[in-house]
Amino acid sequence: MVQRFGAFRELRPSGAGWHLPWPIETVRTVNLGKLNSTDVQARMLTRDALLVNVMATIQYQYTDARAALFAARDPDALVRELGESVTRDLVGAHTIQQLMGSIDRAPLTDAVRSALQQPLDAMGLGVRIVAVNLTDVQVPQAVLAAQRE
Repeated sequence: MVQRFGAFRELRPSGAGWHLPWPIETVRTVNLGKLNSTDVQARMLTRDALLVNVMATIQYQYTDARAALFAARDPDALVRELGESVTRDLVGAHTIQQLMGSIDRAPLTDAVRSALQQPLDAMGLGVRIVAVNLTDVQVPQAVLAAQRE
């Protein structure tokens, strides 16, 4: 992407090309094929009011170079914070047995992915959520004994 005096000028395909020197134009590269990843780790309450540590990984790709550079100051942090919020909301709708049991977590991760994609599309961020993986759900050590009782 070429910027002239800091404003968007044009999108160019990869390869050789020329541009005016630095103070006038800058070239910024956005890799649309790269799979980005961010980790979400938070303590949250379940539906039955028990505390759990949830760790999730969100994988996403940029779909629009212009939106990825100009729609938000830090799109990676925005994906992480929205992911934590959506995960907190959807995990709070489940009981501890549902989260820690041997049930299939695929419906929960699919719900997190689609619920996370909606606000990103509404903001025009140019990001597509590829996958959400709940890597670990644990009861914190400090409250483990109290929750067992």
